[in-house]
Amino acid sequence: MKKSSQRSKHFIVIAGNMGSGKTTLAETLTKILPNYTFISIDECRWRFMHATPISREQKAQEMFSNLIQQHDRIILETTGSGKAWKYAKWTMQTHDRFIVRISCPISVCRQRVKQRRKVTPLPCKFDLTTSLNLMEEELKAIKPNVKVSHDMATHEQLHFLIQNGILEYELSARLQANPSQCPPAESHAYRRTDRGGYLGKRYGQDD
Repeated sequence: MKKSSQRSKHFIVIAGNMGSGKTTLAETLTKILPNYTFISIDECRWRFMHATPISREQKAQEMFSNLIQQHDRIILETTGSGKAWKYAKWTMQTHDRFIVRISCPISVCRQRVKQRRKVTPLPCKFDLTTSLNLMEEELKAIKPNVKVSHDMATHEQLHFLIQNGILEYELSARLQANPSQCPPAESHAYRRTDRGGYLGKRYGQDD
């Protein structure tokens, strides 16, 4: 049961291994759900790239936890491992969450990571293949609401999430935050375009 003094938070979690496409999907969702804030431990690490490895990780973890405390609607990407995920998982215990798992073979993840120009420094000392295998094992502990495949285009992933309840989750979050501003569930505040279902109109926009 939530404490009465606690602000209600809503999490949309994009879980997957390195190179699975988490950031692409999470950033796209943030654009079409502007009331949500995208939070990533990797983005926090990049803010402190010039610090020493130990200092960078400490500062990134602190920034990550502060961002989660500050925001109430969060799109969070995770590999299901590390201190940042443990903190997020602990926080989500008393809040609503919708978890999306991106499945991707380790061989594909490894190829994608190697092709990156921008590689986020990790706190672990393992090689890439070992790191990917360890993260894949950690991800097995996450129980998602829905799974999407890495080989689906981003708009196909979005369409699949629409069909499997992510908009109903967003409706619930808006209703709890401000019931007077939410349209009926059957309304077309979110519209699909004739190009195959991309999220168009958002609540609050005029026709």
